[in-house]
Amino acid sequence: MTSPIRSSELQGVLTELTEADVLVDVLAKQDATILSKAPANGGWSAIQCIDHLNTTSRFFIPRLESAISEANTLPRKSGEYRLDLFGWLLVKSLSSRKSYTKSKTPPTFVPPPALDITATLQEFRRLQSQLVQMLKKADGLSIEKVKVQSAFNAKVRYSVYSAFRILAVHEMRHLDQAQAALSA
Repeated sequence: MTSPIRSSELQGVLTELTEADVLVDVLAKQDATILSKAPANGGWSAIQCIDHLNTTSRFFIPRLESAISEANTLPRKSGEYRLDLFGWLLVKSLSSRKSYTKSKTPPTFVPPPALDITATLQEFRRLQSQLVQMLKKADGLSIEKVKVQSAFNAKVRYSVYSAFRILAVHEMRHLDQAQAALSA
């Protein structure tokens, strides 16, 4: 049995990651042809959205692991976790579901046109499990004092707490996009 997360802020991130798992489970029940079909007006198919999330998680996981190890050497956290400036800006821009602003995706994060659906879904679940385990390890650590590099702009760095929040809202954004692709 794993220990519960004590921080209400990290519990909120865990809730968002769990919601993403549920949405992917719903998407996984769709026919492979539907999952692979891109919308007529352009954009990614549902499975491409999930592959993009996998690529993003693969980028962040080693950085988060290293940063959490660094945070383990600092005095324990007391009080609430707070987003830093870049974290606040990114969470706000990524989570405004009514008016998503498109942003240019770096080529290394653009999913290929053809994907193995089963492997992509399995990879998502595996990476989500790793993120959840890291979130639990981070609980009680001073993760707002340790920075990680942005996946999309090497000049931008934000706290580990901000990174967790950004990852969670980024997942919800692209899972909304995946659901829209199914409806198109």
